[in-house]
Amino acid sequence: MMDTEKLKSTLIDSLQRELDFTQNRLAESRKENFLLKRTVKAFLQTHLLSIPADISLDIHEEREPTWAEKSERFKPLLNAICEVVVNFVKEYGHAASYDEIINVLSKNPRYRPIYESIHSDPHGTVTARCRDLRKAGYLESPEEAHFVPGPKLLKGVSE
Repeated sequence: MMDTEKLKSTLIDSLQRELDFTQNRLAESRKENFLLKRTVKAFLQTHLLSIPADISLDIHEEREPTWAEKSERFKPLLNAICEVVVNFVKEYGHAASYDEIINVLSKNPRYRPIYESIHSDPHGTVTARCRDLRKAGYLESPEEAHFVPGPKLLKGVSE
């Protein structure tokens, strides 16, 4: 039974690393494509050359959603951070710092699997998600790098 769970976990980790690699490579390819099109377009304009009609040098500069915006993977982490902040403020009576939030996420058995699922830069990921939650109104910062529940989170807690 344990071997099956370990195998599943290993497979999931491997697939996640492969997905991360593929997404990074895709982002690099898009940047390269953008730069190449811009370079070719500038060259053609300065040398007064034309290209075949079936080749497009249109540059689409609309912003791609960030990984955090389009990923379902961060939802459990966002929920965990909100729970940790609410419980921390209730228990200790003061705002939770980045380090205190990370400490609870990394050591509490309830949140540890979520924390351990962050494959690269867990500290940076948690701090970035805290800032995202503050920006969205779920957390507030009474002082720099410290968080309390924000209006949207308080509304959800009181209901």
